[in-house]
Amino acid sequence: MPFASVTDLPPRPIDYLWPGRLARGHLHLVDGDPGIGKSLVLLDLAARLTSGRSLPDGAAAVAPTPAILFNAEDNARDTVAPRLAAAGADLGRVSLWEHAPGEPGFRLPSLAGLLAEELRRTGAGLVVLDPILAFLDPAVNIANDPSVRQALAPLVELAAAFRCAIVLLRHLNKDPGGPALYRGLASIAFVAACRIAWLMGPDPKVPRQYVLAQVKNNLEPPQPSLAYRITGAAGSGPRVDWLGVSSWDEADVLRGAPTRRRARLRAADFLTAALKDGPRPAREVLAAARREGLSPDTLRRAFEEAGVQRQRLRPFQKGQVTYWMLRGQALPDHLQREG
Repeated sequence: MPFASVTDLPPRPIDYLWPGRLARGHLHLVDGDPGIGKSLVLLDLAARLTSGRSLPDGAAAVAPTPAILFNAEDNARDTVAPRLAAAGADLGRVSLWEHAPGEPGFRLPSLAGLLAEELRRTGAGLVVLDPILAFLDPAVNIANDPSVRQALAPLVELAAAFRCAIVLLRHLNKDPGGPALYRGLASIAFVAACRIAWLMGPDPKVPRQYVLAQVKNNLEPPQPSLAYRITGAAGSGPRVDWLGVSSWDEADVLRGAPTRRRARLRAADFLTAALKDGPRPAREVLAAARREGLSPDTLRRAFEEAGVQRQRLRPFQKGQVTYWMLRGQALPDHLQREG
């Protein structure tokens, strides 16, 4: 019988993986534009949970908790796994979904049973779907509330049945106005189905610094925003540095910096990403920047913030080549000899 008297339902305290922020048995949502480290932040969180380390706000560690990660935009072997290792994850407690060529991809709600099997096998406390829209069946109408709710219903059931926290990542839409609740791509049913929702975006005043701000919390009082940076030297890969509580809320993050500064910050992020693996010819970086809608002038204004340096090869000869690189990087030996 589906009904029960409330007197027969003893209260159950909420079991948190991260107090006030990440609850077992519930869905969570993280919204934000590309290039602000959404995936990296979730990998950092997975690393902390699987290894039993303290949380980004300094909260005490929980017992080491297995995690299941789905990532449709980064390669499992050459990107996700190395970043988890660099973040200090217990790799034996992480299950990565890898889409083999020729095999059907993981889709919801039709293949929810596969996730149930992996939850049963691993006992995972954390599941990340990054981004959620990449893992929905083609028949799901992402702009239609009933269609989205039907697609997410198996995740709600799995979270409750296996006492795990499921986190959905989503990009923002292109509408610059309105409150944060309405800025996520597609139907508002995504945020409605989640008990806790967050927004990630640039710090309005500090270049190359970002904020994790709460949009919604149906389980606890509002939690403070947290600031972070993406750092890392050449060869070591990017990592997240948490900087403590931020005074900016989700509305501040959406308003962002003035237009010109916003363009410069975007250009600095682009340069950091384009040069993270080492020096590159300036013409290659400029061509990639044009494809992203960034002008050469905007790029050059962002040099100082991104820490970009220039080095010319054969400066007095025909065929001169200019390389751009980040601070601490150097041209390979064979190019040094050429110069």
